[in-house]
Amino acid sequence: AFASSSTEAIEELTRAGFESQDYDAVIFGHTLLGAGDALQLAAYLHGSFPSLVLILVSDDDWGEIEYAAQKSGVRYFIPLPFFRKSLLNGLNHALSESEEETSGGFGSPDLTGRHILLVEDNLINREIALELLGTTNAAIDAAENGAEAVEAFRKSPEGYYQLILMDVQMPVMDGYAATRAIRAMDRTDAKAVRIVAMTANTFAEDISRARNAGMDGHLSKPINIPALMQVLKSVR
Repeated sequence: AFASSSTEAIEELTRAGFESQDYDAVIFGHTLLGAGDALQLAAYLHGSFPSLVLILVSDDDWGEIEYAAQKSGVRYFIPLPFFRKSLLNGLNHALSESEEETSGGFGSPDLTGRHILLVEDNLINREIALELLGTTNAAIDAAENGAEAVEAFRKSPEGYYQLILMDVQMPVMDGYAATRAIRAMDRTDAKAVRIVAMTANTFAEDISRARNAGMDGHLSKPINIPALMQVLKSVR
């Protein structure tokens, strides 16, 4: 079905729900409805139809709207311009993730007593990640660049951190250099601690570069919540 406004969308979803013909997802345009209206619509739909997968299509910079969009219930983002294939791939990906979450496969693990170091220079991204990590009950420390991460690890008791989530593009010291510095430390946990890259670059060469720097895994940005939860479930 197609709706040209927030009012039409809500009316159609309400009608479908009344007739037991619920929709699985809503794809809506940021520029079509206007920035405020789009996220207001998302927040309303998220509260009124919690099972809906909300997919935002926009030419905006995701880094600038990510926090507000995710707070409004947006589950997936497809940047403009796009080809038909990228739209279909995005829709399939969003719906498959929703099914896995519904089945209980991506719930937050209980990491009480574990310690995680989050390294992220972007304030909004850091706040979102901290909020997500907070659902695990783990103790979370945050660093704003690679140099701070290296210093935090150096000062920590041996075996203190079980996981380091490392952004790769940061000022002062990037994530690759920070990872190499941690791996080179003369302490047993320097080689054992799990370090997972966080980056918007998902090309094969970027993943290879993370591996060569000593990282154990790779998470794409914007944060893929199910993928993050899978990483957290591996924490011991």
